[in-house]
Amino acid sequence: MRVAVRADAAATIGSGHVMRCLTLADELASRGAEVVFVTREHPGHLIDIIRARGHRACVLPSHGPLGSEPGSWLPAGPDEDARDTRSALADEAPLDWLVVDHYALGAPWHEAVRSLAQRLLAIDDLADRPLAADLVLNQNYGTDTEAYAEHSPGATVLAGPAFALLGAQYRSARAQIDSAQGGRARAPRAGERTNLLISLGGSDPGNATGAVLEALVPLLPVLDHVDVVVGRHQSDLATLRRRCGRHRNLALHVQTDRMAELLLRNDLAIGAGGSSTWERLCLGVPTITLPLADNQRPTARALHQAGLIELAPDDWRAEGALASAVVALASDAARRSELARRGMRLVDGAGAERVANTLLGA
Repeated sequence: MRVAVRADAAATIGSGHVMRCLTLADELASRGAEVVFVTREHPGHLIDIIRARGHRACVLPSHGPLGSEPGSWLPAGPDEDARDTRSALADEAPLDWLVVDHYALGAPWHEAVRSLAQRLLAIDDLADRPLAADLVLNQNYGTDTEAYAEHSPGATVLAGPAFALLGAQYRSARAQIDSAQGGRARAPRAGERTNLLISLGGSDPGNATGAVLEALVPLLPVLDHVDVVVGRHQSDLATLRRRCGRHRNLALHVQTDRMAELLLRNDLAIGAGGSSTWERLCLGVPTITLPLADNQRPTARALHQAGLIELAPDDWRAEGALASAVVALASDAARRSELARRGMRLVDGAGAERVANTLLGA
């Protein structure tokens, strides 16, 4: 099978689109598929990581600065992007599948590149525009499948966290938990001290990580250990390095490939919305979620209402607000157990396998 993926990463739009496509690409490659990425060389791109994972990358030029809204993610415009994509993949066609994960690309783009592949998969989170796809994947909790029926008639829809694109390290870590706990959720660690994970996205353009650390300063002396996870394009990495270097119980991890291991050793987390949500739920890590983008808020609210996560207080930057939320969750073993149980029941870690099975069986 031959598959192409069209996805971008950038400092302003984050790394999540490329990273979840890499998870799917790795799963397909493990079954013998050949995968090539088409991606623009925006500041904050992940082209070297794509290649380091064993996939080819066709690099398109960046055409200017990007804003944080999807409409600004393609300064060249969707028509030119379609022409560039067709040119980049001219020697690859006909492909079995073309996968596109990009909020700025919809039905007109899909139709313009349709001749490249037998089938097209659109990975989406928004359900806000027509998608001329054969298959639509939205891994979010509470996905509005009726919106896809309206916008994308005829498409098969894979909806919900059962299809969350988690890599092999999470399946392995989940197997460890299931084996140790007999299929039950992780038990809260005994004792009064707490290990905390902070992970607020690959690029974190507003430096929410720094703000969270500042809000937790009064709490640091009573925390056992704090793992701070950021991407290499984090907006104020030098300052974070200095801050973490001043505290013996703070450890900074930059562009780590040990995320599942870090999740296993922590009692609770402060995390952004987005794809990392499913990683934490899969491994039963009770989380205070801090949505950092508008498109993360509906899913975060739905997960909170279902008793799967805690939400950071609206005034979390106010003195004591976030620290109080951490103390409340850390001191409530029953609540943490319930969050872990519900999260692991919702996300079993086999989503990438299910999506790959669908593509290979089509």
